[in-house]
Amino acid sequence: NIESKESLLWPIYIGPQQQKEPDGTGNGIWPNVNPLVNISGIYVENVTVNNIKTLLGGILRCNETNPCKNIHFKNTKLKNKKEYYCENVNNIFYDKKTFPKPLC
Repeated sequence: NIESKESLLWPIYIGPQQQKEPDGTGNGIWPNVNPLVNISGIYVENVTVNNIKTLLGGILRCNETNPCKNIHFKNTKLKNKKEYYCENVNNIFYDKKTFPKPLC
């Protein structure tokens, strides 16, 4: 179980690394999505997040030429949020205990 803090941007985040680039560019919050990074076979299991203070419960971001693949949610609950932001995600799976459903 995770109690979300004000400083926590998104309780569930799958995507590019959130940091400034080594040369100091970028804001570190919403970085560019690199097509050379493969994101596949991710399992989010037995996660419950209470008291989410962000606009969205989860973010799933990948590149349009190299989308995320085979993302699995099992018994994952975001207590007071009803949606994820999804960008370029293929093959997402979830079970009956997952709420909200990550509809990408």
